[in-house]
Amino acid sequence: MGLEYVLKSVAALVVIILLANVLIKQLNQLSRRGSKHLRIVEKLPLSRTSSLYVVEVMGTYYLMSGTEQHNEILKELSQEEVESSEWRKEKRSQS
Repeated sequence: MGLEYVLKSVAALVVIILLANVLIKQLNQLSRRGSKHLRIVEKLPLSRTSSLYVVEVMGTYYLMSGTEQHNEILKELSQEEVESSEWRKEKRSQS
């Protein structure tokens, strides 16, 4: 009876691990979809806790700073700045 109990327990653990793995993969796919109106275009780490971001919000681009405690819009980027940017040129060449 002891061996049968151990085998059933191991089988149950394997099933639980497989189900958890499938669930985690599904949740990752949902979280990667993101928002249709908000997109981080570029991220530049400045230190361990702070970064600069170029963010697109409904077609408008912003330069933002971000830390663990605070996020701030530094500047709304003009159409000329967006068109002349390196990341924009890279995006066009990949298309």
